[in-house]
Amino acid sequence: MPTDSLDALLTDYHRGEKGTLNAQLPRHRKSLRALLDEKHPSVMLSDGSEHYIKRTELDFLAGILPDDVRDRLLLPILIEIVSSQDDIVIRARGDMEKKVCEAVLDMPVIVKDNVIYLAKPQLTAVRARLKTTTQYVFVT
Repeated sequence: MPTDSLDALLTDYHRGEKGTLNAQLPRHRKSLRALLDEKHPSVMLSDGSEHYIKRTELDFLAGILPDDVRDRLLLPILIEIVSSQDDIVIRARGDMEKKVCEAVLDMPVIVKDNVIYLAKPQLTAVRARLKTTTQYVFVT
């Protein structure tokens, strides 16, 4: 299973008050490739329950990304919600999340320092199309 340096962020998201807000986060994320190979694609959440991912969303993502890079997209994509910001951010370790957002929105997205910035209407569009392959992370 590929590792993601940003998954170290999961540890931080689970600490203290953030841990209560982020109880729905996965213990570990899985690659698109791995989830495509599962009969019932899912990730284990920090509370021990499973989060099932819709096959239609995985197929949509597979249509966006060539086969040779499907192991580089870790799911679910984490969307950070910061109470003091008007924009929403997606932490991206590479360009896979950027390609996904641009395909869903059918427009370029703003990326700065490996962070994708989305306006609230853009977030609504991304979440509508990728409800089970994205998850909110609350950052205080």
